[in-house]
Amino acid sequence: MSASVSPTHPEQPGRPTVGVVTVTHNDERFMDQYLGALHRQIHRPDRIILVDSGSSHPERMKAKVAQYDLPIEILYAGKDVGFCVGSNVGWRIVKDLSYCMFLNPDAFLAPDFIERAIAYMESEPTVGAVTPSLVRYDIQSEQPLNAIDTTAVVRN
Repeated sequence: MSASVSPTHPEQPGRPTVGVVTVTHNDERFMDQYLGALHRQIHRPDRIILVDSGSSHPERMKAKVAQYDLPIEILYAGKDVGFCVGSNVGWRIVKDLSYCMFLNPDAFLAPDFIERAIAYMESEPTVGAVTPSLVRYDIQSEQPLNAIDTTAVVRN
């Protein structure tokens, strides 16, 4: 999650706003876990931008998204533009929010991740970005595995 200077939530003064940008390409199989994890966030995102990068059946994504009460916008790139271009497309939409999270469609956040990330960012003004620890996950059994892929990256 990265910070930007912006107003707080219009209906809840003092509450930072959060945008989530996700680039997808034939990722329908992850959407229930992905969207369910965002729906369960204690601090829910204010905007979720899904940039469809040339999926074979974009109507499947639209059907999945319709099942969730979340502020989701799907942008259709029309071709496989890739992660970087797709992320930039989404960033332009959420850049005026307090925070932006670039999240892969196969990443399923713990319910308190956004809340804790914001609390940390707000308490450490010199920090510009945070990343979570990544736990391996078996998508077939819908179970986390007992292995950590990474514990994030630290840069000065």
